[in-house]
Amino acid sequence: PPAARSKLEAYVEALDAPRPAHHAAADEDWVMTTRADAEIPLAAAVAVSSDNRQALVERGEKISGLAEKSEDVADAATDFLHTAKALRRQAEERSGWLPF
Repeated sequence: PPAARSKLEAYVEALDAPRPAHHAAADEDWVMTTRADAEIPLAAAVAVSSDNRQALVERGEKISGLAEKSEDVADAATDFLHTAKALRRQAEERSGWLPF
């Protein structure tokens, strides 16, 4: 979602931002705390990305299944058409009085 991405971007920007002067002595600790804080949304983004990828794979499988079913229906319709034409020809040959 866009909100989660912008929150993640805010964390990344915080990592790159200049450090306040009062943190000059503990600059390394401040960075590590900021990075630790960023790990949670980053892990969430990775999880969401993984979930989205899995959903995309499942969607592709469903679409492939529908395509196969559509081909089966088209084949059945063609078979039905050929059978109907053959039956009509047989009926025409057997009966001279039907208006075919």
